Amino acid sequence: MTTKLYASGGSEVVIPTPDEGFERPTMRVGGQARMLDGSLRQHIAARKRRWSLTWKHLDDTDLSTLKTQLELGTALTFKPPDETSTYTVLVTGEIGITATQFGWTVQATLEEV
Repeated sequence: MTTKLYASGGSEVVIPTPDEGFERPTMRVGGQARMLDGSLRQHIAARKRRWSLTWKHLDDTDLSTLKTQLELGTALTFKPPDETSTYTVLVTGEIGITATQFGWTVQATLEEV
């Protein structure tokens, strides 16, 4: 399995594979409303994915590579380790970096554009 994260249109950068068990909910973009007769109507414009990822036990080199990609601040191309598809994503929320006795732990959330 290979995980890649790089600036859209740029050169591919292989990053460490995130730990197993990462979250990948599918978000519905749209809305729901109750009609006057009480029925519920729904309009879905799109379905988007969000990945909550954790990388544990990173060495300094892997930390530097991953941190550089996560902090670019532009749209990124992401290839999850368990899929052959690539997605255009943005980093949302905070990037958590923690030093541990076994190396570095990084937490980030990627959301499909």
